[in-house]
Amino acid sequence: RLARMAKLQSVLIVVLLALLVVPLHCSAAASYYREGDMWIYDVTEYSDSIVYSGQWNASYSGITTKMISGEMQDVHLFLSIWDFQVTGTFENASVTGSERIVDRQYTELDDYDTIMTESNNSMEWHLMYPPDTMVEIEGWMYNVSVYLPPGGTGDDQTYISVGDEWTNTYPIEYTTTEFDGFSTMEYSGYLERTIHYMVTGVETVTVPAGTFSCMVIREEYADGGATRWISNKVGSDVKIVALYESGEEFSAELTHYIFGARSDRPGSATALAASVVVAVAAAALVILLFLRKRRSEAEAMQKEGVYDPSKPPISPPGQIL
Repeated sequence: RLARMAKLQSVLIVVLLALLVVPLHCSAAASYYREGDMWIYDVTEYSDSIVYSGQWNASYSGITTKMISGEMQDVHLFLSIWDFQVTGTFENASVTGSERIVDRQYTELDDYDTIMTESNNSMEWHLMYPPDTMVEIEGWMYNVSVYLPPGGTGDDQTYISVGDEWTNTYPIEYTTTEFDGFSTMEYSGYLERTIHYMVTGVETVTVPAGTFSCMVIREEYADGGATRWISNKVGSDVKIVALYESGEEFSAELTHYIFGARSDRPGSATALAASVVVAVAAAALVILLFLRKRRSEAEAMQKEGVYDPSKPPISPPGQIL
């Protein structure tokens, strides 16, 4: 069911949008990332009686040229690939299947503000109705979302520390085409998503990728909220947990992280700095980014519970609809 896919997207949208981090007062942005930077997560989502489990692979793909709102622009490209195995029950049928979401986020060169996102989603479900009727469903969805203005509007935090709070709003124009196995539909619209952020503390978190000291950020939306644990060492989220009023739950844990240029990554002269959070929602997903700075600065700020967005920006990528 494409409706089911859209519902899943809505959850990931909020999470991923909630993962959107806006770099503040940055320059020479291209030096903050290298092609090959990658963050891999185990992810699980519970929705009604359906369980989605799989992997989220987020990476930085370098600088490219993209047509956005009728104009060719040089932009950073962040890629997220979500692969889910689907199990559970749906309308009295047992369900097995798979879903894939491929998100591309295009951001401004100087400050990493999100300009546009693209999302390609596909699904293949197998439904077994009692006593022995098998129904196969295939569908897909393509979405383009443009931020007006890039990065949204709201408070820009130059520094964040425990106890800080701020609010951002993300205005988005979107166009969507979807196929539900029987017919193709096209629609477009405008939406805004407001998210309130609170820096609640510093905690040590253990995940498959290791044990990390993390800044904890709480995000609140009109229909739920999420908690993110962000580490300077990996330059990204280490763990994410989200819960929505509709009952959907989402969680992600970092399993691996890879840096494209070892000489500019943790363990050598330059380390990753943390990020300031912001996010969005619409009908697909979001992105992330990360901050970089010298190891001594990162470790000192980690102990003090303070991040400096003036250095570089954010955590890895996701996407928005």
